Amino acid sequence: MWQSKEYREKQKNNKRKIGHIVSNETRAKISKSMSDAIINNKFNPYSRYKSGYFFSKINNIKIYYRSSYELCAYKLIEKASSIIKSWEAEPFKISYKSNKKVKNHIPDILIKYKSGKRQLIDVKALRRLKEKRNLLQIKASQRYCNKNNIIYSIWTENELGIKKGEKE
Repeated sequence: MWQSKEYREKQKNNKRKIGHIVSNETRAKISKSMSDAIINNKFNPYSRYKSGYFFSKINNIKIYYRSSYELCAYKLIEKASSIIKSWEAEPFKISYKSNKKVKNHIPDILIKYKSGKRQLIDVKALRRLKEKRNLLQIKASQRYCNKNNIIYSIWTENELGIKKGEKE
């Protein structure tokens, strides 16, 4: 079939080639379905990062982590159990615009303190903080937190106590 001239011509003129830019509507649908899959813990692509499950004594459940940095963050949170009521990973999505396209960011952690305060945390590698995508996500998260009276923090190697070249 692929050898026929007719088939080759059809493929040559096909608008849906690999890498072809999809419509904003299609991109939004893909972004929504991916975000929903992550939030519902149904998205687990092959990853080069350390991933697995961590048992939270505070919440009495297993929580999925997508990197060694997230695992470190989870362990730090558990050490502060005297002041933390509960916490959750990948709690919700925050929409933001990038190049006139709607994208979704899913923050890493939401902590609810016994005092009633809430804190939203993004766990990021220090070297990646200046990337355009991360800057847009951080700005959107800050805006969301300001509107909803939530403390916003970014935890990098510094906050997690990870030394250069060290992994959990």
